[in-house]
Order: sequence, then structure tokens, then C-alpha cells
Amino acid sequence: MKIEDLNERDYNHYLWKTPSPRRNCTIYTMKTVLLCGLAAVLCVSSYYFGSEANNYRVESLEKQLEYVKSVLSVDTEREKRNILEISQDEILHDIVKRNSDKEPLTPSGLGGVTYVRWGRRNCPDNTQTKLVYEGVAAGTHYTHYGGGSQLLCLDHNITYREGTYVNGNQGSSYIYGVEYRDGAWADGLFDLSLIEERNFRNHDVPCAICIGYGRVNQLMIPGRDSCPETWTKEYTGYIMASAHGHKHSTEYLCVDDRPQVVPGSGGDQGGELLYLVETQCPSLQCEPFVLGREIKCVVCTI
Repeated sequence: MKIEDLNERDYNHYLWKTPSPRRNCTIYTMKTVLLCGLAAVLCVSSYYFGSEANNYRVESLEKQLEYVKSVLSVDTEREKRNILEISQDEILHDIVKRNSDKEPLTPSGLGGVTYVRWGRRNCPDNTQTKLVYEGVAAGTHYTHYGGGSQLLCLDHNITYREGTYVNGNQGSSYIYGVEYRDGAWADGLFDLSLIEERNFRNHDVPCAICIGYGRVNQLMIPGRDSCPETWTKEYTGYIMASAHGHKHSTEYLCVDDRPQVVPGSGGDQGGELLYLVETQCPSLQCEPFVLGREIKCVVCTI
């Protein structure tokens, strides 16, 4: 790190507000006293030795005063440079130490961006990505017209506090679990090694809220399985949504291509259903898109 890299706030804080025994005015004070003393001697000499016979003494003192002033000027500039160099070194050392003393990857220290990892109960194995909470995907029943189109990652540790709910259905809006669907033909597209039964159909979809520390943006790219240069790949998957013939529409999700299931789930329980999305042409141009092919996706952060 160089001193030029410091912003004005850091520079002013450490240079002028941080106390240091090496940044004092002792040197300047001593030199100022000496200069004033010589000036006083010159004034006294001019008063007591005002005769022509003693003019050479006054002239001699004036020359000495000018010499001392020139020496002090050079020394003062040198001391200023020395103090500035010392201050800069201390600034850099202090900032480096301050940064190294921080707890790594803390939300208060670095901040970050959050995203949902659909189909998984954990976050990517990345030292800069941590789990915020684990949940289950939830949405509107596929036969209903109302509800929300956006699926929720509902926290597993749901909170019910006395006085914040009314038992029983009140005929308002409902939310259901979300299941994987599609036939056995889809099994070969996914890595099912994390599922004991090697079958994810009719099982509930888990989700995880992850935070990428030190990042400022996140992006899901449909149709790609790699991130742009300088971006970090969080996970890859397939685009999934409700079936084209269902009454209720959902958003398009990037579901992890190495999925997990919610433990204990299984069987057709209804609710919202997720299917692999296939491109359709010629409404999408048949080049580069191919009729009937599934769509990969990738989630990236930077």
C-alpha cells in the first residue's frame, strides 16, 4: 500500500488526529527561540552601538542573522519532510494493522450480497460465502389463481408468538410447499448423489439464504453455466418453473443441478410444482436456441 492510495478521510485522521511523540513541535520551537534571540541581540546592538565606529559590529550581526535564517530555513524544510515521511509510515502501518486485526468476513466489516440457493440446504463451499438461514421453498397451489407468483424461502425455524396469529383457515391467501416434478427422463440431467434414494421427484424443495461477503452485486444468468470474467461462480443449475398448462404461474428459478430434498418429504402432496423449462422456437429464434432443450443457469457474484 502507498500513501497515494489513502483517501482524504484516512489521511487526515491518522496524520493530524493520531498522537505521536515524533510529530511534535519541539524542534520548531527551539529554532524559533534561537531566531528571535538573534533578532533581539541585533536590536540591542543597534541601540547601544549606534556610532559609526561600531557599525561594523551591527553589520556583522546582521550577516550572522541572515546566515542563521538561511540555515534554519533549510533545516526546517528538511524536518518537515522527515516528519511527513514518518507520519506517512505510521499511517500505513496503522491502517495495515487495523485491517489485519479485523475479524475476517464479518458482515459489519465487509458487508455483502445475499441470494437464494434453490434446491440446497447449504451454501457453496466457499470461504467468502456463509449460510444465513436454511428453509423450504413455498408458494401458491398450482391449481389456484390467486396468491403470489414469487416463491418464498420460508425459514425452517418459523416463529409463532402468542397474539400474532389466529388458528384455522380464514379463507384468505394460502401458501404451500413446492415439489420437484418431471419424469424419470430428467434424472440423468442432475447429480443425485446427495439424495439417499437417488430420486428427487415428489419431494419438497429446500432452499438456503447465502451471503457473499465483500461482494456488491449478484446475478443469475439463464442459458449459461459460467460467469463473466472477474465474477465468482456461486452455483450452477437448471431453470425451473410451473408447468405451461397449470393455472398458476411462478417465477423462473435457478435450481441447483446437484439438488437435495427436504428430509421426511415424499409423495404427491400437491402445492406448487416445479418443472424443467424448455426453449420453444420459432418464437425464440431457432438459432442459437434449439427446440425442446432444457436451459442451464448460473448464479454469480462480484
